[in-house]
Amino acid sequence: MKAILLVEDELILAINEKVQLEKYGYSVMTVASGEKAIEVMKGDKAFDLILMDINLGNGIDGTQAAEIILKDSDIPIVFLSSHMEPEIVEKTERITSYGYVVKNSSITVLDASIKMAFKLFNANRETRNLKRLYSVLSGVNQEILHVDERSSLFQPFCDAIVEKGGFKMVWIGKVNLSTNKIDVIASRGVSDDYLEKINIDLSDTTRSGGPTGRAVKCATNEICNDILKDPAMEPWREGARKSGYQSSASFPLICENNVWGALTVYSSETHFFNDAEVRLLDEVARDIAFSERYVRQRQTSKSIVNEGE
Repeated sequence: MKAILLVEDELILAINEKVQLEKYGYSVMTVASGEKAIEVMKGDKAFDLILMDINLGNGIDGTQAAEIILKDSDIPIVFLSSHMEPEIVEKTERITSYGYVVKNSSITVLDASIKMAFKLFNANRETRNLKRLYSVLSGVNQEILHVDERSSLFQPFCDAIVEKGGFKMVWIGKVNLSTNKIDVIASRGVSDDYLEKINIDLSDTTRSGGPTGRAVKCATNEICNDILKDPAMEPWREGARKSGYQSSASFPLICENNVWGALTVYSSETHFFNDAEVRLLDEVARDIAFSERYVRQRQTSKSIVNEGE
């Protein structure tokens, strides 16, 4: 069920629109001012779309509230107004291009406008995500060109993934053959003490049952699109909640047919890792694994040269 925040200062209109929208299967919360809408959007409740009246009486108007909300939230906003002056329509289009509905339109028209806003929003988000992911891939490939010493090999990759990809956190883990655990060798992003306590033990069924452990043990990409509801994430759920992780994806790092570690990426959104995200992050992981193979080959070449001397 899609959740809508309806911002409308006329009580009768707000009640009528709420009732009609709920009949069409939406969950609706109403507020009467732009200031209250901003406050609600900063809270814990998540919304999929905002229906924003432009004229909200005293205080800031709907366009001002929308501009403030969009600084912190990526959400479609459909404006409502009884006015159709070109300058008002133009102003709303400069803020967001997801729709403008004349007040007192039929519920059929309003529902169609909402559905179109969702389609436009999803298409725009997919385009932005692909550009972002190609930027990540490009950044990682640039770092590979500058690979030199192994001690600093992996940190630049983590930096590029967070800086260019906007992920909440990323880390690269390597299998410790002595302990049979996965050691953190590089990371970037918000982690609090999450990584200090992560303790992924490949000998323990529970502590290797999360995405990273499965990626290493099975040599497969492992996706968790709702950390707080996934039973396999129980050992790490509280730490993930504290750090703001909602979903994660783990990719095996393979060199010479052996899985030596994993790349794990976190998002602050549930159901974030779609097919396009996974495909490009899989390519990123392959490139990172290639850099390890490149370093090994260089070390072997140096050893041969030294022996020849």
